[in-house]
Amino acid sequence: MKRNLAIGVDIGATTIKAGVVEYDVLANTANILSQRKVDALALEGPDSIKKQLFFVVNELLSEFK
Repeated sequence: MKRNLAIGVDIGATTIKAGVVEYDVLANTANILSQRKVDALALEGPDSIKKQLFFVVNELLSEFK
């Protein structure tokens, strides 16, 4: 059976939070399967934020391959 998974990301001023959610549209339910949080490093510029974003999402993706 195919799982319905999604990654949600919250990019804040100080932290980037991301999580993997499994959802069931018919039952209207969702469960958080995994969460990560890293420093945003916003003061270091947009490239640092982008690197942190890629890092946290890749960590989650590697967990569900």
